[in-house]
Amino acid sequence: MKIRIALILLLLVFLVGFTTLVLYLNQDFKEEFNFKNVITSQDINYPEGYNKEIKANIGELILINNGIFTQAYSMKRLVGCLKLKEGASSPNSLQATVYFSSDAFSTSAPLNTYNNENIEIPVGSNKTYFINLRYYASGDVNQLSEDVQGVNIYLLEDNGNCNALKSEKPLKFIPVVL
Repeated sequence: MKIRIALILLLLVFLVGFTTLVLYLNQDFKEEFNFKNVITSQDINYPEGYNKEIKANIGELILINNGIFTQAYSMKRLVGCLKLKEGASSPNSLQATVYFSSDAFSTSAPLNTYNNENIEIPVGSNKTYFINLRYYASGDVNQLSEDVQGVNIYLLEDNGNCNALKSEKPLKFIPVVL
């Protein structure tokens, strides 16, 4: 009799745990990447003096939790790649860092996406993060701005390999119009 009661209690605990897990994994949670259609000069923060770091706001990430549990969200890892106009001289690197911050030109500290930093989204709320691009220019910044046609944004694999693209096709191409 005691064994039967213990088995029934164990089964109930298992069912409650499994149901809770299913509800958590299937709750109403949305992530929306809203990339800009075009990057204009108003979106770009050009360097001053010897600093050759160019920053640009390229969109927003909106996280919406309408579920019944707080959602732990792991930030996606993105990378940018400059696409040059035909015949333009290539700088040392075409790779740009893509990061998330709470303001458009990232005066706040960027969120750490490489250490799987989780963000908790409470029930019934939404959070918006700006998607920013950072590029360290090795040459003349003015010449570079004339040579860039746009930026390809790629999603990186989430397997610990920092160089693995999730797809050969970019997530988004954003033209630069100055």
